[in-house]
Amino acid sequence: MKKIVCLLLSLLIVAVGALAVSAAAPFGVDIAGDEVVTAGSTVSYEVTVNRIGLEVGLIGGDFTVTYDTDFFTFDSISSKSIEGWNMDSRTNEAGIVELHPAFAFDDDDAAGHAVKTDGTISYTIKFKVLSQSEKTETTISVSSGEGNDVNLNPVEGADLGSLKVSLKQKLATPTGLVWNEGVASWDAVENASGYSVQAYQNGTAVGDAAASSETSYDFTGVLTAGGKYTFTVTAVSDSLAFESSAESAQSSGFYTVVGTLTAPRLRLESDVNNGGLTYAITDTNPAGTVSQYVIQLFESGSSEVAAELHVDRLTGSIPCENGVEAGKKYAATVLAVTSDADVNNSSA
Repeated sequence: MKKIVCLLLSLLIVAVGALAVSAAAPFGVDIAGDEVVTAGSTVSYEVTVNRIGLEVGLIGGDFTVTYDTDFFTFDSISSKSIEGWNMDSRTNEAGIVELHPAFAFDDDDAAGHAVKTDGTISYTIKFKVLSQSEKTETTISVSSGEGNDVNLNPVEGADLGSLKVSLKQKLATPTGLVWNEGVASWDAVENASGYSVQAYQNGTAVGDAAASSETSYDFTGVLTAGGKYTFTVTAVSDSLAFESSAESAQSSGFYTVVGTLTAPRLRLESDVNNGGLTYAITDTNPAGTVSQYVIQLFESGSSEVAAELHVDRLTGSIPCENGVEAGKKYAATVLAVTSDADVNNSSA
């Protein structure tokens, strides 16, 4: 994350009970965090006093962090503990967070607890990004506070550091969805680097979404089961500045695939209680695709149909009066009859 290097500032060192002036000592205040944010998210920014250049150390400081209330709302603040220091902070009004790190002067060992060369003082401030903001970018700034006789104070009013923050923009929702036989196509979306394409059948997603870098996707080798299909498109981006679009509405037209129902399996057994036979069908076709089953009985060794039944249940009985004679052996076939000839042929 980008850090903003600050101005070199003059430094006053304060001893317990008296003021002592030191030579100018360079230090910096950096602010770091997400430079591209998403509406509604909570983001953290680190405000750090660092590059302290005094052997005797740093024993205080006043800083003000200013943020845009049309872009952020304040969430919380925390700081890293420093032995012997008061890491105070407060928000006096919307848009301002005041930082008051200072050595606790009721301790006689000021020099022993001072932040030494290359040490740091750090605060973490959390903001929530507004969802309804009309702004797309803002700046968080750090400046010095007012002086008093117990804190280190940079040049009053100096601009110490700032960070430009941009709102991640949502890509436009794709439109113009049409089928060209089995090829789905749509209109290009500005700033999109690619698209996610999802096929649907009767409102249910079929498989995983497909990725496309073009404004079309060929489903002819993917959608092979009989049915009527629609699709949706989501625009995506590989840039931090943009987030994926909302999923589009489903295409208005259909891509129709004519399939063939899978042949069911049949088991016949003697009906010892009632005479005749019992049957049990095992069917793996999707629910709603079969209107009925046709069972044909053949005497063992014959190709002549001895009896034909049309049933709509997976289990049942075939009584003797349906052409079944006691003492004879039978073979049987079963086929599934399609409920929609536009999308499926009956099984063989």
